[in-house]
Amino acid sequence: MKKFNDSLKSKYILAGITAFCLVLIVLSFVTDAATGPLRYIAGYVITPVQNGLNEVGNWITDKSAYFQSSTDLVVENKELQEKVDALTAENSQLLQDKEELSRLQALFELDQQYDDYEKIGARIIAKDTGNWFNVFTIDKGSKDGILVNQNVITEGGLVGIITETGPNWATVRSIIDDYSNVTGTVTSTSDNCIIAGDLRLIDEGKINLVKLTDESDRVKVGDKVVTSDVSDRFLPGILIGYISDVGMDSNNLTKSGTITPMVDFRHLHEVLVIKELKEIDDAKVSLDAQADTEGAATPDTSQSESGTGTESESQNEEQKRGGGSKLKRRIVMFVLVLAAFLLQSTLLQTISLASVTPNLMLVFTVSFALMRGKREGMFVGFLSGILTDVFFGGGILGVYTLLYTYTGYINGFSFRIFYDDDIKMPIILVCASDLAFHILEYVFRFLLRGRTDFFFYLGRVIIPGVIYTAILTMLCYRLLLALNRKLEKAEQRSVDSLV
Repeated sequence: MKKFNDSLKSKYILAGITAFCLVLIVLSFVTDAATGPLRYIAGYVITPVQNGLNEVGNWITDKSAYFQSSTDLVVENKELQEKVDALTAENSQLLQDKEELSRLQALFELDQQYDDYEKIGARIIAKDTGNWFNVFTIDKGSKDGILVNQNVITEGGLVGIITETGPNWATVRSIIDDYSNVTGTVTSTSDNCIIAGDLRLIDEGKINLVKLTDESDRVKVGDKVVTSDVSDRFLPGILIGYISDVGMDSNNLTKSGTITPMVDFRHLHEVLVIKELKEIDDAKVSLDAQADTEGAATPDTSQSESGTGTESESQNEEQKRGGGSKLKRRIVMFVLVLAAFLLQSTLLQTISLASVTPNLMLVFTVSFALMRGKREGMFVGFLSGILTDVFFGGGILGVYTLLYTYTGYINGFSFRIFYDDDIKMPIILVCASDLAFHILEYVFRFLLRGRTDFFFYLGRVIIPGVIYTAILTMLCYRLLLALNRKLEKAEQRSVDSLV
């Protein structure tokens, strides 16, 4: 009877969370009254920590490069010594080429006002926790003069646009993102086009070019594309890239193709934010605000308290547990999930392989669902999903919360057959969950928007991500198991003190 009641209670909790997430998703499309305050508060706490962890990650990366370079230098020292004279002569030649470099800069053909724009430098402190690398956070915010819709550049090329700001952070959506559309101009012909983000092309180093009006058939490969004067949000004359291929559409009216962006989106570290905003009339501002606002509703911070006891303990022991033990476990779990999120968005980005990062938060959700049951899995999944939605949900709250919560609930069914020393089951469950998670993420983010190239995502992102996450599970599962045993011992001592 007790097991039946526990199962029924877990279903009620799941139904409540599901309804809550669905309401958030709907509200995200109709209002922006809550995302700002929620993101503002979370940014005050999390952004400074992300900044510090990012420094640690950069230090580790620098040290690794230093030691590798030291080894290489020992081998190459003799050869380098022989080249000193040649490099010295080349350096003298570079001084003479200063004037030539100025001429090369003119090839960018940016608007003359571009040099007069007020800019501020910023460092990237966090990336999207997924494998898509389309959204990132910088360490400058509203107190530094950062505003929504300010343009972001680096190394002379367009990176993206500011979509959210806090006191000491700002979110940037890059032009490779599927939701990005930039009105561009081919400088050689003054024809307008749309530069549309497409993450399927990121590995090829290209971006889609669509709706090109080239009536005179003068646009060719190699032509330069800059932001257009008619763009509502992007300042004119900022270099986007060069046309890599172009062809006539089936309607025989417009052309499509791809461009090679000037920016290397795989190795971004610092960016420049142009503090000047594009001037548009009030009517257009109102329309843009309605179309482009990334709003979301503030989630209800009150949560129904759910039991944290394991499903094999008796009803009497569960009733005797003190509130202090439950509160302690909740605090520990929240801190763990927060730490996992910070590591996921900072340090783990420095060890990504082929732009694929392991999903540490999914490992946490599956592991605690397996060790503690459905309700514990739902709790960890709910926290993981909320953090992901707030910081990297693209303005839509509830989707990742729903995915992580159901991941915790479904894996909690394996609690009854859990044998803690057998690491094979956690690895199998994590792999299956990560595979399902990626497929659902593909459905929500791409398939519903007409992106049907599933096998591209399967081979380039999903399978490598599953393998990398499985390796991470082998490394950290034992640590999570030891921590869970300590928490269980603490709870048992609390129970014994009441007996």
